[in-house]
Amino acid sequence: MLTSKLYVVNSIDLISSIQRLPKVLAFPPIEAKFAMTICASSKEGNQIIANNLNREDGDWGYSHDLYTSMHAALTPGSGLDGMNRIMIQNIAHSLNGLKPPGGQVMEIKLGEWSRHEITMATTNSVYGRCNPFKDPKVEKAF
Repeated sequence: MLTSKLYVVNSIDLISSIQRLPKVLAFPPIEAKFAMTICASSKEGNQIIANNLNREDGDWGYSHDLYTSMHAALTPGSGLDGMNRIMIQNIAHSLNGLKPPGGQVMEIKLGEWSRHEITMATTNSVYGRCNPFKDPKVEKAF
């Protein structure tokens, strides 16, 4: 990202124009470069991510499937409500655990605690019982 230009668009009219020209200024290539760089995917993984990136060959490919599944999961409704409910329950459980027994004093590192609890709450709502972030090594690597 340090060798790339970044443009911030904050004009409603300009945003609308950009959204009408998805082939000229498209998010999938940016998303793919981010995924390839940050996730350090293999050569084969990078090929899968880059395959049919801008949907030139139809509505299929990693980018299309990722967007479709994320959009469906994050659209207002029962699915998103369920994810939010799980996150809130996780945070409430964590907050309840902060009360030390017998009026003792408990000291925590707020930044580390917040990062851990928010990571666990959000990933628990996405992955459920199979949450890979429950492994401290995975969470730390993130």
